[in-house]
Amino acid sequence: MSAQTTAAASVQTLTPSDNPTRFSEVLATIARTQKMMILCGENVCLAEGLLPVGAPLSGQRAGQGVPNTLRGLLVECSPTTIPAEQLPADKLAALNLVMTRRRIAARSAPLTTFHDLLGQLFDQDRLVSCVTGSFDGVEERCRPGFSDRLVMLYGDNRQLRCYTKTSKERRKGTDATRALRPTVQFSLGAEMLIGEDRQEMKKTAEACQLLLIIGLSLKDTDILDLTRELGEVIRSKYGGVVYVNPLPLRGGQSTHDHIDFHLKVEPGVVVDGILSFLGEPNSESMLVDGEDHTADMWFDFWPVTKQLCAALSGRWKNNGWPCHIVTIKLETLDEQPNTLNNLAWEEQSFDVMAIYLTHGLSGEQGYQVGHQQTHRGAQLFDSTLKGWQALLNKARSKRAFLLCCGHPLRSPQLVREMQLWIDSSGALDSITGCLNQRLSPGFMVNVMCKMSTRLVEESEWMWEIMYEVWLTDSIARTHSDLLCIAPGRPAEMWLYAPFQSRPLGKPLPDLLQVCNCPKLVGGSADTPTGLAPRKQWKVTHQGKGGQPIREISVKATCSRCKQFWKLPSAGMVGDLKNMGGQYGVRVPYFVSE
Repeated sequence: MSAQTTAAASVQTLTPSDNPTRFSEVLATIARTQKMMILCGENVCLAEGLLPVGAPLSGQRAGQGVPNTLRGLLVECSPTTIPAEQLPADKLAALNLVMTRRRIAARSAPLTTFHDLLGQLFDQDRLVSCVTGSFDGVEERCRPGFSDRLVMLYGDNRQLRCYTKTSKERRKGTDATRALRPTVQFSLGAEMLIGEDRQEMKKTAEACQLLLIIGLSLKDTDILDLTRELGEVIRSKYGGVVYVNPLPLRGGQSTHDHIDFHLKVEPGVVVDGILSFLGEPNSESMLVDGEDHTADMWFDFWPVTKQLCAALSGRWKNNGWPCHIVTIKLETLDEQPNTLNNLAWEEQSFDVMAIYLTHGLSGEQGYQVGHQQTHRGAQLFDSTLKGWQALLNKARSKRAFLLCCGHPLRSPQLVREMQLWIDSSGALDSITGCLNQRLSPGFMVNVMCKMSTRLVEESEWMWEIMYEVWLTDSIARTHSDLLCIAPGRPAEMWLYAPFQSRPLGKPLPDLLQVCNCPKLVGGSADTPTGLAPRKQWKVTHQGKGGQPIREISVKATCSRCKQFWKLPSAGMVGDLKNMGGQYGVRVPYFVSE
């Protein structure tokens, strides 16, 4: 019996009335995101006083031969609707008049809170790209130099283009040989559909951790496909996709499976919420983890630690439990007094959680502990825990978490050293680290807080509880896979594995590179133009929770031509886990031949 995943069910729809806590957490995470791409609709970008393109044109009455909305006028004057040389002069004149008035108004129209948000993100170098459905260019007024981050989907009203007839066309009559018109159309141009502009946008998305789609309708299939491609690029880098629109999502099961959260509110509510979090004193704390994750640079993680402490303390306080938090700077570890060993705590009555926030460096350099100073993994734990050995010996459980870029955990030698250390020292019950090499600690704060309380309640099932908490946290599971090490147990990787994008923990390849759709090249006699199904992967599988992945049959099919490929799984080691429809796999780090 085969089962097809329902990826659309993974889209979480949130409102401040029905899900106030989760809604606030998502807004806070957006505000803490370091690198983001914003895809915004025309109405959100409007400066004060400018009318939407669907609003009636002032002074225009029905029956004059010209559409009474700017949208209608743009559609009727589009070169895809009528060749430029055949466009009636009165319609061209009407278009130029409306667009000229709009161009003048846009130069001095007051900016809105959305533009304030763009400006703040630009100042803090968090905004990688702003892709806008507006053609007024108002966004460039946010900050000097903003034009370098701006992509205008439908053209730019501040520029004009000129249609020129050939000499042969000019001999046909006495019409004017040139006609000026705004460089605006109401559909995506060829370069934005399949050309260099689209490829450049996808390349830019590779540097982002978040795609924020705000105030943009996904009814247009061209826009939907664009958001899907950008979302898939960002999610392949452990990022997330948030969609903001008060209207419900419409479509089949997999139409919107590239979206993680649908904030079902007016865009202004989200904009105000993000601005409020940006205005908090610690709003930047989750972002000071380095701008270039590919370089071996040094960064200050102290603000991040303070934010994490506040979140942990608040969660324990809500449960009515005592929580003692000590913050330690690695670079001055030897100079700090030991205050924990003297605490009069009853033996086996408390748990210890050591959370490391520092920079994980590439190769086998290990972890940053000071300026121009690094420790390998085992050395890091040895040097930082030796002063608290008396406390650890009294604790009921002691666990360590590495909220660091995952470069060191990609080194088998470093992982083996940590495995040998934890087996021989007995200092810790487990070590859990993030595999994402571009980690933003802000995405992992919520899951750390959940683990801290869940592990106290059910410590006997520590391994299963940590896996369940991670897999059911929609932000953490999409941001980073995990590596877990425990005494007497082989190192194990936990990989997020939604079947429609990462079956069995491995990302699907780019469908456009794999399938050329030979049945539909040049069009199909059976498929009318424009009605061909959207090209995407459709994955079917026979997987069940707890099943060894080598026994799972997975088939990936092109939705357009129905070609399919059976994904190899016979040689794979590990098992599948299903938590509320979310799939993950547990795979040993070291596999014996």
